[in-house]
Amino acid sequence: MSTDNLNGGVLWDVRTFSLGTQPGLRALVDSVASDGQRIYVPRYVYDPASSNEQVAPGELVVLRRTATGIEVVTRVPVFHQPRSVAVDTETNLIYSRQSRG
Repeated sequence: MSTDNLNGGVLWDVRTFSLGTQPGLRALVDSVASDGQRIYVPRYVYDPASSNEQVAPGELVVLRRTATGIEVVTRVPVFHQPRSVAVDTETNLIYSRQSRG
């Protein structure tokens, strides 16, 4: 955890968390977003042996920090190769962008 030297406030908190994948496949995560309570992670799984073709629908994984770590709240199926995510905290909307398709 890093703290701000001016007022001791937390700037960021880095944790490693596995979202899982299958043997021989790779998962790609290009961005994350947070609304302060949840973390939103767009990801997709691809086969590097097959010209990097996506092998399953993309998903938006919603995480929540707990006292003992991080837990998956839900996995929302999304479109082809989700790449970025943004959160509008005023409207409580989440936006995700795909790479192509």
